[in-house]
Amino acid sequence: MSLTDSTVIQLKLAQIEGEESAPSACLTAMRVYHDLLLSMCDRLECIADTLPVPLNTAECQVVTQDLLPSMTASHHFEENRFFRDARLILNGGRALDDAIARLCEEHREDQFFAEEICEEMRSLITGGNQRNAEVTGYMLRGFFGQMRRHIAFERDFLYIPMTQKLVNL
Repeated sequence: MSLTDSTVIQLKLAQIEGEESAPSACLTAMRVYHDLLLSMCDRLECIADTLPVPLNTAECQVVTQDLLPSMTASHHFEENRFFRDARLILNGGRALDDAIARLCEEHREDQFFAEEICEEMRSLITGGNQRNAEVTGYMLRGFFGQMRRHIAFERDFLYIPMTQKLVNL
């Protein structure tokens, strides 16, 4: 079994997360998770851009293999560590709690959408019951567009303010 980029990144994240519980380690890990998910979005965008020409099946297989585990690990870390630290560092009160609750719900929706993406990718790889290229491209674009907006919100609303607050301590 070969190590994919996301597997290597996840092993590095395990080291970061296990080394210390300092907020700086949390922010480093969150940045790496965001970068990993944005990389997955870039890969999906490349696939969408190439449709309907013959697929790079190796790339589709890697994306299908890595997407759900990457998202699951990222969401788990966010919900069990990053959001907790955000509450402690930012003291945001009800508005912050509401935003975090919304982000957690978006995680559930993203997870279901990612499962559909993986199912569609498997269909593309096998040449089975695949949708037409326009529908598949639209589906991929909807997913990675939504994912990029979600990450941008987390960075702007949580990550950057947390970083600024820690720098000013």
